[in-house]
Amino acid sequence: MTFKNLSIARKIRYMLIGVSAVLIALLVLYWVQSLWQGQQQDEQARIIDQHTQTQELYIAFLELRQQQKEYLNAGSADIPDSYKKRSQQLVQRLRQLSTPEVTEDSASDRVTEASEVAAAQLAEFETARSIFESLGQNNFEGVRGKALQAILEAQSQVDSASKRLSGVSTQLQRSVLNPLMYSDSEQYAERSREAFETFQKALNDLEADVAEAVVSSLQGPIELLQQKSTQLQQSQRQLEATSQQLSDWLSRLRAELKEQLNQERAHLALRSRQVSYAYGILMLATAAIIAVLIGGLGREIVQGLRRLTQVMRQVNQGDLKARTNMRSDDELGEVGTTFDRLLDERIAALEMVETQNNALNESIIRLIQTVGQIANDKDFTSKVPVAEDVTGAVADSINLLVSEVSEVLHEVVSVSRYLSQASQVIAGDAQKGASEASEARQQLEVAVRDLEASVTLMGDVSEQSSLAADWADNTIQQTQSAFEAVTKSVDSVNGIRHTIAETEKRIKRLGERSQEITGIVNLINNIAERTHILALNASMHAASAGEAGRGFAVVADEVQRLAENAREATSEISTLVNNIHVETADTVSIMNTVIEQVAEGTRLADQAGGLMTETKVNTAELVTAIKQIAEEATEQAQRAEGLKGQMQNIEEISRTIDQRLDEQRRNSGSMAGYADDLVRAVEIFQLPDND
Repeated sequence: MTFKNLSIARKIRYMLIGVSAVLIALLVLYWVQSLWQGQQQDEQARIIDQHTQTQELYIAFLELRQQQKEYLNAGSADIPDSYKKRSQQLVQRLRQLSTPEVTEDSASDRVTEASEVAAAQLAEFETARSIFESLGQNNFEGVRGKALQAILEAQSQVDSASKRLSGVSTQLQRSVLNPLMYSDSEQYAERSREAFETFQKALNDLEADVAEAVVSSLQGPIELLQQKSTQLQQSQRQLEATSQQLSDWLSRLRAELKEQLNQERAHLALRSRQVSYAYGILMLATAAIIAVLIGGLGREIVQGLRRLTQVMRQVNQGDLKARTNMRSDDELGEVGTTFDRLLDERIAALEMVETQNNALNESIIRLIQTVGQIANDKDFTSKVPVAEDVTGAVADSINLLVSEVSEVLHEVVSVSRYLSQASQVIAGDAQKGASEASEARQQLEVAVRDLEASVTLMGDVSEQSSLAADWADNTIQQTQSAFEAVTKSVDSVNGIRHTIAETEKRIKRLGERSQEITGIVNLINNIAERTHILALNASMHAASAGEAGRGFAVVADEVQRLAENAREATSEISTLVNNIHVETADTVSIMNTVIEQVAEGTRLADQAGGLMTETKVNTAELVTAIKQIAEEATEQAQRAEGLKGQMQNIEEISRTIDQRLDEQRRNSGSMAGYADDLVRAVEIFQLPDND
């Protein structure tokens, strides 16, 4: 599994583990450097001890002077007593040198003068000691501690106002606590004054009362620190002058010792530079790796969220073919794949249901329009279009019913016209008498046969009407099935809405995961702040150590720059996390819009269900009409059966027609009129040609 296919949480965890490992490596390297430097200092002390065995007087003076510097740099509490004791021993030995037994008369005066200078040196050291103690033994005591406290309080006030003020306050802190206060008071005063003036100018970005309060809180401690530094430098110069007088007549021994010390210091400086170069290269590589990891991770998350947002917008705008096509194995890839699969399934189901509903609605509408045209226009020449769906059987039944009714009406017209003609013949030939009665009976027999055929046809029409009613019932059931399919479609759309809501929750949980990154960033920022303070203290101690601490000072500066780079990196990470929050909020907003669109689709599907319900009601009314037609056809068949009986009675009555010819002549005229009325009643129907 490649790094790209890992989950986002594991990527962040591995990145933090790598950063922590590098920081630990840097701390270990710093500890090794400190340990090695301590060993080198021990080596220098060993060389000095070796020279002390051969040059006791000169070494005693150097140790005395070394104690003087160590106290002024480190402020050890037990050094003053030891220094006083050694100074007294040095004075005593110098006085012993001034005795005639030890020194010739020509050198005795100079040795006595040297002892007086040593006593004056002790007095000057006591003065420098009192000034140094007032400055404080470290950055948190005495005048230095007050100045540092004032700067930190001012820094806490301006950090929240501007990043630029934060950098200026840090520069002021470095300038005020610069080790130059022990070595060059004039340069120290100039630098601290320039830093303070720069800080005052930067305070113009704040409100006037806040700026004035910050300046007033810093001015007193800084001026007092500058004053004490000047006094300390004056005392140190006087102390150095007295020491120089003692070292003049020991120049030869000092030169030899200095040569050895210089060789050792050169070796120490070379090793320090090598370690510093390695330290710098490691820090640059660490910064580059962190930048690449953070940039790649941020770009991957932002690109995934943007792709999801873009596809959601396209779907919302009607582009149902849009897909994320995300194939990565992390959380964003899983969300994209699930979303694509969801769109494919739901859109296919909706399209299929919509196609079926449209086809069924069009078939029913055509069926209703054709039946209405037949009923309103009495046009039995029209045919109901037969579709391939569930309405096809109903259309076939209606067409068959219309065809059968048309045939019956043709028969009725024929019979009516025949009756009209027969009535006219009867009326015209009534005078012929009984000779034509036989012919009348034959015609009546033909009429009876025709009526029997009509009765048979009407029975068939009744049976077909019953079948049509059954088919109409099946149509109602199929319409109910279509309504249930629409209901299932509505449930499916609701499932889409729930799935999108679940996706929204996952994206929100992704935003909550980014909050964990913010906590880790704050932890790294705190580590960077502590490293910054540690580097500052280390730089001061390295400066106080002189040439021996120069390499250590370079390492301290590199650690300080690493801390600043870490602070900038945490700031960039915070910005990236904020961008992720914004993208997550946009994605949630778009998904809410999609949920609203899905709700609108649900409403439309419900509306389609309502239309299907109306279609079912209309189909039920159509079934009722068909059943009514079947009942009327049955009734007409019964009436035709009755007409058949009547014709049979007429046949019987015709046997006695000779006795009732007069009455028949009178009734024949009425029968002809009735036949004409029947023809006119049937002619209002448009019937197909009777082939």
